[in-house]
Amino acid sequence: MLYIYKVNRLGHHIKHSLDMVAELEFKGVGFVSLNDTIAA
Repeated sequence: MLYIYKVNRLGHHIKHSLDMVAELEFKGVGFVSLNDTIAA
């Protein structure tokens, strides 16, 4: 499980952030943003 403070801290651009989340999900890694309403 990966916890981050805000989604914009995951990458410099939203496309990069979304690609990274997709790759983490593919590898079976959960994702939770502590400040945004996003979880995968």
